[in-house]
Formats: sequence, structure tokens, C-alpha cells
Amino acid sequence: RRVEKRNKEHKAVERKLTKKMEKLSIEFDKMRKHNEELIKEKENVVKERLEAKTQLENTEKELAQVRKKLYKIEADEDIINLDPYEMHRKIRYYEAQLEFNDKEFNR
Repeated sequence: RRVEKRNKEHKAVERKLTKKMEKLSIEFDKMRKHNEELIKEKENVVKERLEAKTQLENTEKELAQVRKKLYKIEADEDIINLDPYEMHRKIRYYEAQLEFNDKEFNR
């Protein structure tokens, strides 16, 4: 009798532990799925940051080119209205400025 009683108790404990194990297994699967979703979100954020950084760099390069063109246009407008001596002097000045700006940009 004692053996039967002990066996029943063991089986009851075993059933309880099995149920707990199943619940824990389900909870673990949920946590793993959530973790995978977080990892995917993180990868997307990193990818978006890289794209934004690249876009910013490209925009800065384009802006530098536009500034350079604008400066040349302004220089040409200034030079057109000068006498030959002043024109030559201004051309040298603007060329020196362009070289300086190139060096500053390429740092």
C-alpha cells in the first residue's frame, strides 16, 4: 500500500512538474520570439542610421560643390567690371581663395 501511495504521489508531482515545464517552454518561446524581433528592430535602426549618415555626407559634398560654383560665379561677376590690371589682381586673389577653400574642405 505504501508503495502504491508513493507512486501516486510521484505521478502527481511528475504531472505538476510536466505542466510547469510546458508553461515555461511556452514562455521561453515567447521570449525568444520577442528577442528576435528586438534584434531585427535594432538591425533596421542601424541600417537607417548608416543610410542617413551616407545621405548627410553626400549632401555635404553637394553643398560644398554648390558653394564653390557660387563663389566662382560671384568672382566672375566681380572681375567683369574691372580694368585689366585690377582684373589680373582679383583673379589671383580668387584663385588663392579657391585653393584655401579646397584645403579646408579636404581636411
